[in-house]
Amino acid sequence: MAQRPLTHSEMAAKLVVEGSLDKIAGKAKDKFPIEGVRLNDDQRRRFGREPGGSTIFYPIDPNGVYIDFHGAATTVWFTDADSSEALKLFEKALKKSYPKAKQREDKPHPTDQWTRQRSYDVPLGGDRAAVVDVAYPAPEALPKGFLVRILAYGKSDKKKKN
Repeated sequence: MAQRPLTHSEMAAKLVVEGSLDKIAGKAKDKFPIEGVRLNDDQRRRFGREPGGSTIFYPIDPNGVYIDFHGAATTVWFTDADSSEALKLFEKALKKSYPKAKQREDKPHPTDQWTRQRSYDVPLGGDRAAVVDVAYPAPEALPKGFLVRILAYGKSDKKKKN
């Protein structure tokens, strides 16, 4: 029996956790259930992506989900698709894989009344961590998009050895 295709929201959650956080933590494992298409530099430029990164498109009808890697930053997004479950699915996947993740804030977007922002600190083990910023539709907005930015960083030991 064929498995049902992933929704945009499910794929975005999977890409954030397995495609970004697990890679930063050094524990990436499985292939994604959908084959991605690497975009060339001209295609990346149309999305406002800076040179030097790598963007992969995962086709899901009617459009798809994107993941962009650029240095220590990763961005996952989709538009023009139902995102009503995106935040819930993302948080479920995050808490399952990284139970020590802490939500730091949830506030209106400063320039877009239809968007809210939520931030998390995610310890990844050892000296690795990430800040995860999520942009999701405000309650009164149409649920038609979702964006997550992940910034990886190394934690330093603040205790000095004598």
